[in-house]
Amino acid sequence: MPRETVNFICSSWFEWKPNNSLNNLPGAMFKILNENKTSGEITLLFKLSKNSLYKKSILSKFNEEIYVLDGSLKFSGTVLKKDFYTYLPIGYKKKLFSSSRGSIGIIFLNKRLVSQKKINKFYPNFDHKSWIPRINAYENIWPSASDHLKSTDINNLGARVKILREDKSNNSTTFLLGFPPLWSLPETVNLGGDIEIFLIYGNVNSSRGLMNPGSYLSIPKGKVLSHMYSKEASVFLIKSHRSIDLNIRKSNINFNYKDIIKTNNSIIPKKILKNIKFGPYSRFDNV
Repeated sequence: MPRETVNFICSSWFEWKPNNSLNNLPGAMFKILNENKTSGEITLLFKLSKNSLYKKSILSKFNEEIYVLDGSLKFSGTVLKKDFYTYLPIGYKKKLFSSSRGSIGIIFLNKRLVSQKKINKFYPNFDHKSWIPRINAYENIWPSASDHLKSTDINNLGARVKILREDKSNNSTTFLLGFPPLWSLPETVNLGGDIEIFLIYGNVNSSRGLMNPGSYLSIPKGKVLSHMYSKEASVFLIKSHRSIDLNIRKSNINFNYKDIIKTNNSIIPKKILKNIKFGPYSRFDNV
C-alpha cells in the first residue's frame, strides 16, 4: 500500500491509544473503528513501532482476523507482509512476536466460542480446519463474484471477489472486492447481517461524499448502502457478520449508466467501446 494511503488512514480517526484490555498485539497502539457490545465484536486499526519484540507466548482470547496494510509482522515462524491476511482462532499461541520494520493494519476480533479439536501435541488448543495460512491478496487471479452479492447484479460490473475467510456456522465472510475502471453500484438495502467496508485502493464517489483510501463504512442490518461509483479501479476489504443480502432499491431500477460515464469523463475511447461485446462495459450499448 502506498505511503500516502497509509498516512491518510493514520490521520482519519482519533488519536492512537494503547488498549490494556487487548493482549493480542503487545505494544500496539489502536484506533477503534467499530465496537458491537452485544456480540463483543471489535474492529480496530493497529500500529506497531519498529523493532517491536515480545518474547513470551501470547494466548489469544479472541478469534482474530489480521490484514496488514504496511510493514510486516512475525510470530511462530510466520511472516505477514503488507497485503497479507491471516485468521487466528481462540487458543492459538503467538510465539516470539515481533515487527522489525513496524506495521500498520486492520484487525477484526470476536469472542464467539467455537468447539476445538485436539489435533496434535504441537497445536492442542485450536481447530486446524479453521486455519488459513498467510495470503498475498494481490498475487492470485480473483474469481468472479459468483453467489456473493448476486442480488446487486455485481457480475455485470466486472467485479471480482477474493474470499479470505468464511465461517459456515454463522455465514460471516471476510473478502476483498475489486472493480475495474468505470463502475457503478446502485443504492442497496442491507437485509443481511451487519457489514463493515474499508476502502483500500481507489477514489470512490458516494452519495454521502468522496471516499478516499482508508475510508470506512459500517452498514447495520436494515440500513442503506449509498450509491457508489468511480472511473478508477477500486478495492474494498469487506467483513459481513452474517449472510450477505443486499437488495437494489426500486428507485434505482431505471438508473442511467450513460450519465455516469459522462459525469466521470471516461477516458476509454469510443472506438474501443464499440469493439467490446462482453464484460463490464457491454451494458453501455457502445456509447
